[in-house]
Amino acid sequence: MSTTDELDTLLAGLSARDRDALAAMLRPALRVRERTGDRAVLDLVAVAHRALNDPASMASRSEMQGAQTPQVLPDRAGRAEVSFPGELPKLTHLLQDVLAARASRRDFAGRPLALEDIAGLLSHSYGIRGTTAAYNSPSFPSRYAPSAGGIQSTDIYVVVHDVEGVAPGAYLYAPQDDALRLVNRGDMRRLLVDACPDTEWMYSAGAVLVLAGALTRGRWKYGNRAYCFAHFDAGFVGENLYLCATSLGLRVCAVAGFDSDRVAGVLGLDGKQDIPLLLMPVGSRA
Repeated sequence: MSTTDELDTLLAGLSARDRDALAAMLRPALRVRERTGDRAVLDLVAVAHRALNDPASMASRSEMQGAQTPQVLPDRAGRAEVSFPGELPKLTHLLQDVLAARASRRDFAGRPLALEDIAGLLSHSYGIRGTTAAYNSPSFPSRYAPSAGGIQSTDIYVVVHDVEGVAPGAYLYAPQDDALRLVNRGDMRRLLVDACPDTEWMYSAGAVLVLAGALTRGRWKYGNRAYCFAHFDAGFVGENLYLCATSLGLRVCAVAGFDSDRVAGVLGLDGKQDIPLLLMPVGSRA
């Protein structure tokens, strides 16, 4: 089968929606080829970059002014909740000292994490710090991490391995409730390690935080560019987690090399509108 025949076969198997999306991705690149006369093979990264940054997909200011207030806090229903303790550990170290000590560490002690550790880490890194007037709302929530347009496209899932008083499973961090919502029950260490090559060290982590991009939040304003901005947003949250974990005396290490479909399956995500972007195993210090 020739490359052309194979491509035709693949395109024929796509849904109408996927064919339209592919056509929209190729159209800007083809216009450049027509204008420049360059008939070289299309650069896949360049094609995706042009499509995702097409300003034609951005919402106009008038459209946003008339739109409803976007839902930016996680609204996925959970089967049970784990409430945070009323008293959380405080961040008391100087920022310069935290910046100097921050590092990716895999030497977890293998001891259980306290619920206070997880609650403090999440609340200080990505909790709700207040409200402001924005997007047709007098009390739009703001978080401790910045995000494109304040849309807060990152959700944090907590895959619990060994946390005192919390059953193993996958939970969604719900900052509006100061709680974890159960989305998938059971010990998932093997599933996560299998999804991440050469990460047997993750077994000794007390929990694995999964930063997932909720693309629908940004798409109403940024169109396809929301995919790009979701990565920025996850990076902001990830750095906050690093700094707060360091201040709290915890070990953390970001992992970007993983099978996204497998991790999405662990969390019950569709892998299209809600996608895993970064894993951050957390453990106690040796």
